[in-house]
Amino acid sequence: MGDNRWFKGPPFLQLHSEYCPRTPLALVNEDMEEQRKPITCLNLTAVSGYSIREPAQADRFKDLVHITAKSLHGVASMENQSPSAEKYQEAELMILRSAQGDSFLEEIQCLTKGKSFPSSSRQATLAPEFDKAMQVIRVGGMDCFGPLIVKFGRRNEKRWGILFKCLTTRAVHIEVLTSLDTDSFLMSLKRFISRRGKPAELLSDQGTNFKGEIENSQMYLMPCIEVSKTS
Repeated sequence: MGDNRWFKGPPFLQLHSEYCPRTPLALVNEDMEEQRKPITCLNLTAVSGYSIREPAQADRFKDLVHITAKSLHGVASMENQSPSAEKYQEAELMILRSAQGDSFLEEIQCLTKGKSFPSSSRQATLAPEFDKAMQVIRVGGMDCFGPLIVKFGRRNEKRWGILFKCLTTRAVHIEVLTSLDTDSFLMSLKRFISRRGKPAELLSDQGTNFKGEIENSQMYLMPCIEVSKTS
């Protein structure tokens, strides 16, 4: 055990330092450039298929349509050639898709998959339909909007609008309401029927003026019309 290398170590440890083995130095090439491994960083963003080009550049809807139409027109737009009417129509449809995709993406997914809307959806009471050809949401029936401030002489008054939309032809008719009560609505409905004819079915939400209209209209205004209410 006395001569065991584990206790005494290698023989050169007992000799002078000049006899100890020297560690060879690694050769360094001064001309060698620093080696760095390339690192790739990716940023993934989910984008809907309804985005349009730079909508913030336009102050008016007309300008937004023109910018979008020129981007669809391509290189020819740089040669002072106006986009065609078809390009303007395509631009309007693209803007509509973008707006609906930003505001009602969940509703679009529900309609395309045949699922019901969540109770918190703003369109839950409007009975919307998804146009597969145009890839947009369409809402038919009648509904009110406003108020709008109008000026009569020196005084300002409120006015509302009521929109009638045909579910078959998609035609739109707008009447002016002086108030949101049932009588004002009945007069607008009477004007609508006088100009456009009697509809076979009316679709509305559960507005107070509409519910009062249902009782009155079935009595004397349009007894042959089927009235449908959405929740």
